[in-house]
Amino acid sequence: MSLASRFLFPRHSLDEGKCATILKGKTILITGASYGIGEALARRLFHFEVHLILVARTKEKLELLKEESLKYKATAEFFVCDFYQEESIRDLCEHLRTHAIDILISNAGKSLNRSLEESKDRFHDFRRTMAVNYLAPVQLITNILNSLAKNRTHIVNVSTYNVLMKTPPGWTAYVSSKKAFNSWIEGNLPELQAMNITANSIYLPLVESRMKDTNVRYGNTPAMTMETAVIHLIRGMTRRNYNFKPWWHRPFQIFMLVLGPFWNFYWRRRLRKNNQSDVPR
Repeated sequence: MSLASRFLFPRHSLDEGKCATILKGKTILITGASYGIGEALARRLFHFEVHLILVARTKEKLELLKEESLKYKATAEFFVCDFYQEESIRDLCEHLRTHAIDILISNAGKSLNRSLEESKDRFHDFRRTMAVNYLAPVQLITNILNSLAKNRTHIVNVSTYNVLMKTPPGWTAYVSSKKAFNSWIEGNLPELQAMNITANSIYLPLVESRMKDTNVRYGNTPAMTMETAVIHLIRGMTRRNYNFKPWWHRPFQIFMLVLGPFWNFYWRRRLRKNNQSDVPR
């Protein structure tokens, strides 16, 4: 872990005993549970006396997680669901109506980094990011709303810090879809609370994950460890008013306010420089 990562994303610890007491006997639904943060969270929750409902597209990974859970205190079941398909989500909702869900972790997401020029003939990229990051969680929550209200469910929105800053070129499809769901949660929070449903958002920065590893541009970029990200999610599960933002959120917002007028100038120069470097010599 680099010095910059230690400074920007300090490690945190978890009060295991307190969390075990709060979570004992809870039924917890995790979407996007087969890889990344969802998988890491599931494995951490195996150590608590909880019942996990693991949802993802990859059946083989879910089966392995369920088998692994047998070694620990938690019990687990899984449901294969394709968040690109409305019918698949309807099947999931039908299944979930028989469950008393205490905590819903809305984690499934699709990341995408592609320039406007590269996106000209790829409208499906926008459709797919919107489907997974916005439409799917909205369909899920609204379809089982009565059940969530009855069980006083707590929703944890696994968001990204990008929704709190200006959107850089290349990330418009991803950030727009994440902002859409973030706005949906914020706008509906009073009504959700009136139904005895609570919700909070965890605004994670770049995390050491498969997504970071597959993007060569992030090679040396400081990032939060997966362990720390999971700790913030568990805090969001046990503290309903916990809306995590990195410690540097406020100074960064001031910095962006001061330098905001230069944002487009900076990106124009950077993109022009990149284009020139791509020209064969």
